[in-house]
Amino acid sequence: MMNRRFKLLVLVLLTAVLVLSAAIASLAFSGSSSRKKTDDPETPENGADITLFPGQNGLWGARAANGRVLIEPTWYYLRAMSDTVLIARRNDGTIDSFGLIRISGEQLVPFLYSSFEMQAPDFWVAALTENGKRKYHLYHADGTRWADVSWDSVSLTNGILTASLGSSSYTGRLSERRIVWTDIREEYPVSLYTLTMDLNETKLRSLPAVQTLHKLGEAAADYLEYLFITREEPDLAYISAENRSEILAAHLYKGCQLKDAEISRITVRETDSYPEYLVQMQVRFRELDFDGELKLVRTGITLRLTRNAAGDFVYTGYSDTRLKAAEGILR
Repeated sequence: MMNRRFKLLVLVLLTAVLVLSAAIASLAFSGSSSRKKTDDPETPENGADITLFPGQNGLWGARAANGRVLIEPTWYYLRAMSDTVLIARRNDGTIDSFGLIRISGEQLVPFLYSSFEMQAPDFWVAALTENGKRKYHLYHADGTRWADVSWDSVSLTNGILTASLGSSSYTGRLSERRIVWTDIREEYPVSLYTLTMDLNETKLRSLPAVQTLHKLGEAAADYLEYLFITREEPDLAYISAENRSEILAAHLYKGCQLKDAEISRITVRETDSYPEYLVQMQVRFRELDFDGELKLVRTGITLRLTRNAAGDFVYTGYSDTRLKAAEGILR
């Protein structure tokens, strides 16, 4: 009697194992099939573990590989950016209606964009309009930005990234989760004249992010405009009280006409609070000589800047190599 019960128990266990194995195989096949990319160009692309599906209302939703609905079909467009982030369109408007949502349906990035384009697996270019101009933001597949910059143009070719901002140009390569810039040329208007900054990869290795360099260039251009063009004192909130008389030096360039200027070097000095930046410029200008004729003068001007608590740059020092040399001779 005991032997029959034992045999029956073994038979039941074997049957259960076979049924369970068949169920697992069926689920795996179903999951594999649901992850196949559709050939229908009108159907958004799925992620590795996400299937996008149309509802009876004509809108789109998303479900997990096991069939569980993650997002009800309430979106006019969905596309998987990664296994956790989706590109979504919130209405059927014409432009500026794309944003990013999590697979929970939570908004991750506002609906500001007219398009998202994948140029590499972890490199997406999003187009938008800012102040009436076409701009581009660069995104990782997890919905974070590569750089907090609104570019005028962006292109990724054979792993080389080229971008522009106004008349400035940038070249670099993607490295893990950051951009390694190999060449930067920026131009900043100083009234009718131009301040340029040309930095190669060697110089850039020890320098801060591109957006910080851009702000430093703008601050240097504003100072040159004060010295040579407007001669109107900058906002005193952005000038160190300790060295204010030194920095307000426009009277030393009275009658001078700026020709051009170039940022030749930027040095970062760590301090107990905010870093200090030394911006060295090679400046050419014309001034009247004793005969009343304009002569070309070359000099080096160095600005010292740091940030205040609000993150704005503050002028903390200024020097002119030509004037320093003249002071030495007089002494």
